[in-house]
Amino acid sequence: MKLQPFPLFLLFVSLLSAQDQTNDVKTDSIQKLDEVIIDANTIFGSKFVANHRTGSSYYVSPEELKKFNYTDINRTLRSVPGVTFYEEDGFGLRPNISLRGTSPQRSAKISLMEDGVLISPAPYSAPAAYYFPSVGRMQAVEVLKGSSQVQFGPFTTGGAINMISAQIPDTLNGEIRASYGAFDTQQFLARIGDSKQNFGYMLEYLNFGSDGFKNLPDHSNTGFDINEFTAKFKVNTNPEARVKQALETKFHFYDERSNETYLGLTEGDFEAAPYSRYASSQDDRMTAQQIQLMFTHVLEFSKNFRVTSNAYYNRFSRNWFKLDDVVFNGDKQGIANVIA
Repeated sequence: MKLQPFPLFLLFVSLLSAQDQTNDVKTDSIQKLDEVIIDANTIFGSKFVANHRTGSSYYVSPEELKKFNYTDINRTLRSVPGVTFYEEDGFGLRPNISLRGTSPQRSAKISLMEDGVLISPAPYSAPAAYYFPSVGRMQAVEVLKGSSQVQFGPFTTGGAINMISAQIPDTLNGEIRASYGAFDTQQFLARIGDSKQNFGYMLEYLNFGSDGFKNLPDHSNTGFDINEFTAKFKVNTNPEARVKQALETKFHFYDERSNETYLGLTEGDFEAAPYSRYASSQDDRMTAQQIQLMFTHVLEFSKNFRVTSNAYYNRFSRNWFKLDDVVFNGDKQGIANVIA
């Protein structure tokens, strides 16, 4: 029997091609899966979903938050495309964020959420963000830009930012984290949680404060002190139940005292000492409290069909004591005239 060289050559090439295709399929099928947060109050839950969602979106993962350990939302969002902001107090307590060119003033033109619930003091009438959740206690941050965010709030342009708080862990888990820096800036976080078959909980305390980097003539404190407490409890049916149900309750308390002022400096004083403050602003301070109570009920009929219901209560109060005018020799002058 005489072998023909040309057919043998074709057979050899075909085998090599088939081998290459097999290797390509095997290589392409290997993907690194990021951590996924399975929760009823998230927009995406993972980078994979954010990258494949219609529209422009971004997901700041738990790994990224732990890596940089940011406590300032401005620095957290610095790497997100389409997000701009300007500083106010230097610590991100009252951020001014813009998505896709909206006005950044007090982040009033974007939807701000925590666990899928609007957290602005009055989202539909006076949404100026005098309160903003502390990034130090968050597990992830979701950013949705463009008109696709209309389902989450009152705006049809700009976008939405959803802060995902720490979730109830599947097993007993605790964490203590502390840091200290310049200007006596400190952060302390304590968290513990656990889950059993039909019950789970998570308790968390955060303290964040600083003496401030601005200087008053009497060297008094120009910083702030924030205390936050969060508690979550969950009850659920057995995993083998035909119709699965879960009810999660969340309570959050926020207390802030910041020695901040609206009073600026004249151009000459700013050039001479940009971090100074006038003595007349030494009594300016803001006190704020926020309380949130939230109930989330999940009714899961199958893997492809479930109903989620949220009921929540938000209350925010603030008093900002600010220098308004100066009286000299019986003559009352507004601040604008005094420093002009």
